[in-house]
Amino acid sequence: MSIPWSVDRRPDTGHYNARLGMGLFLVADAMFMGALYSSLVFLRTAGETWSSAMEQVPAAGHVAALLLAIAAAVVLSMARRQAGVGPILASVVLGIAAVAVMTYDQAQLSAPDAGTAFAMVYVLNGVVRLHLLGGVAAALWFLLLNGRMRRDEPQHFINRLECLGMLAYFNAFAWLFSVAFIHLL
Repeated sequence: MSIPWSVDRRPDTGHYNARLGMGLFLVADAMFMGALYSSLVFLRTAGETWSSAMEQVPAAGHVAALLLAIAAAVVLSMARRQAGVGPILASVVLGIAAVAVMTYDQAQLSAPDAGTAFAMVYVLNGVVRLHLLGGVAAALWFLLLNGRMRRDEPQHFINRLECLGMLAYFNAFAWLFSVAFIHLL
């Protein structure tokens, strides 16, 4: 028994089940991020003093480049339509590197009385790191547990890879928006 619309696109929506599910997850996640940014705007406007915590984060551009490289690696794998292991493995390595760089930067920011600006950077970095770790876990799942699907059902695997690409783009966008958001405040 197979699940309907797991490979083929539904005629009424034009999407298959996993893409629709990932889209709904990303919409819910975008609402969470929007609520987080809104609450941080209120914190910023209520604060009497404000230090620019992001001036102390030298690797923000490096993390952005790593996240864009992750998205490019996933798209490269989708563009080949063969679901090769190389680009997916590259996205795992780049994701782990991005989490390591963000964790190192977070450790450099640690100060006992840093205030609200530090707390904002800490929360945003933590949320983006959790998203990255989720993407790394999904990519590892692709590499380790989906060998049969990759071999026997290549279109099904490519569909799931497209969902991973959607998550990679969301992670890159969330980080770029977070960096711009903190610098503008």
